[in-house]
Amino acid sequence: MIILRPALFCGIIVAILDKTMSDHQSDESSNPRNGNNRSLSNTIAGERLTLDNLYGKCGGKDWYKDDNTDHCDWKYIQCNDDGHIINLVLEQQSMSGIIPTELGTLTNLRTIDLSSNNLNGEIPSELGSLTEMVDLNLSYNQLTGDAPMEVFD
Repeated sequence: MIILRPALFCGIIVAILDKTMSDHQSDESSNPRNGNNRSLSNTIAGERLTLDNLYGKCGGKDWYKDDNTDHCDWKYIQCNDDGHIINLVLEQQSMSGIIPTELGTLTNLRTIDLSSNNLNGEIPSELGSLTEMVDLNLSYNQLTGDAPMEVFD
């Protein structure tokens, strides 16, 4: 029996779809959500892998879907028209563990709300690279140390 991990499975499927779409260009306008723009599609695939990683490290009760659905359709996640994650609101999701540094790769994020979970460790300095972020709520966790100054830039 072969068991595919969601991150690996999604990565393989997206790579196959990208190749198929780039080999057979259509007359449709370029839309990263349907795979016609390879570089943006790879970024969106990377965003999905970041969500897979977040769930793998921190868990949660009902925000993650372990299937091939578009993460933009998931509960608590909002994307822009180009398919990039802009709001990640995972308050009271029974998440635990250390906040993954990979969240800093979600460069279109405007809101991160991980409040009222059981997260611990330090706030990753990589969150400082999120130049679009306007709302960061990490309250009611067991985080230690000072927030990195990059978060306030």
